[in-house]
Amino acid sequence: MLRDAESVSPQAHAGIDSRVQPLIKRWSPDVLFAYAATFLLLFTDQGNGLAANPASAASYANLLLIPLLAGLMLVQGLRNRLPIAEVKPLQGRKLLFLFLGILVFMAVPAASFFGVGFPWWVCIIVAAVLAVIAGLATNAWPKGVPGTIVEHAEPVPRPPLGTSARWATAGLGLYFGFTGAILVFEWFPLAAFVLSIILLALIGFAHARWDLTSMGSQWMKRHWTACAASAGLMFSLALIVVKAAMDAPLVGIAGGLVIAVPLIAAALMPGRRQ
Repeated sequence: MLRDAESVSPQAHAGIDSRVQPLIKRWSPDVLFAYAATFLLLFTDQGNGLAANPASAASYANLLLIPLLAGLMLVQGLRNRLPIAEVKPLQGRKLLFLFLGILVFMAVPAASFFGVGFPWWVCIIVAAVLAVIAGLATNAWPKGVPGTIVEHAEPVPRPPLGTSARWATAGLGLYFGFTGAILVFEWFPLAAFVLSIILLALIGFAHARWDLTSMGSQWMKRHWTACAASAGLMFSLALIVVKAAMDAPLVGIAGGLVIAVPLIAAALMPGRRQ
């Protein structure tokens, strides 16, 4: 049995893509920057007085909650490719710096609610600082040691996305598109709340083939790229509607269609997963 274990163990590890965890770490600061920058630009006052009224700013909170919930479930599915997730608790100076970064991040919208205005570039800088601190704290950019070569197991070719996963991917695109399209209407906060509840309900179907967690474990690079594009377009549409006051129904409908295109196109693409 010991001799068999020695021969079986390399075969088992050969089927594990050891690049998954480093990729999650590498892209997490970029996602955090986009999310934090959008949050600060939406919930702070750059001269239009939006954030002077906390209730007005809070009405757009669900817009950021929806992609956050979807992203958490998708990334969990990606982590499920690994037998054991690499989790190291933050300690010492890394934890302290991250805590200070979060305090600075929260101080900006808090001050804006009391009438303190901030230029847009301050929001970008604060979001960038928070993303860099988070990246350093989680070792998202490990330093290479000269003369060493990191070997990763070659990923095993996988079959194409199943029918359920394809429909679910296209459905997620329509879901994001619909969220962007209704952003211009007065009843958006209530509709976005219902959409958020739907996402939370999907947690109870974690083992279904069409669930977001299952999709995350099957997606290829192009699907992740399309999801990032749709989320980025959704954030951009929110900034256009809120900050540029372009809240005509036609803007929302056109923006929703553009948001849905990347994920729908990625779902319809044929080919084998790498």
